[in-house]
Amino acid sequence: MSHATLHRKTEVDLNTSEIILRKSPVNIRDLLIYFRDQHLHSLEIQNISMMLQTIPDKIIAMIDQEKVLQILNQFMENALKALPDGGYIDLKAYQQSNCVIISFIDNGLGIKEENLNKIKMGLTDFIIDNKMKLGVGLFISRWIAQAHGGKIMVESVERQGSIVSVCLPLENSQKD
Repeated sequence: MSHATLHRKTEVDLNTSEIILRKSPVNIRDLLIYFRDQHLHSLEIQNISMMLQTIPDKIIAMIDQEKVLQILNQFMENALKALPDGGYIDLKAYQQSNCVIISFIDNGLGIKEENLNKIKMGLTDFIIDNKMKLGVGLFISRWIAQAHGGKIMVESVERQGSIVSVCLPLENSQKD
């Protein structure tokens, strides 16, 4: 997997507005190790520690690896912004029923309640530091997750941190 893979654009069928997925069986632990290794320098510069855990060690999901990396990169970008003075990110993957849940848990700035409510309603416009922001990355991440038959979940407490997760169907739950 090359560095260019991390920044490839989402392909969309313009006739149907559907995301084009190229699914294959992916070992989630291997994907997360690769992802973590790609971000070690950024984490070190910001004095952020990252712990990685998968339960069980081998979880196979039928996913479009490049597009799931787009989701993870968006989660990382948001976590880095929430940790301007250092801190930690726990990256966890676990199996729950017929899904794998990948979570970013940080002890950063958290999300204001009104913005968290907007996220939960599917909106992506926020006011941060008295400026209107458009969370396009979150919108695209949600779109990618839904194309896989999954979803994104967000929990946060302002000034305490956030848990941002993506739930993706496992290999044996696919109906392709």
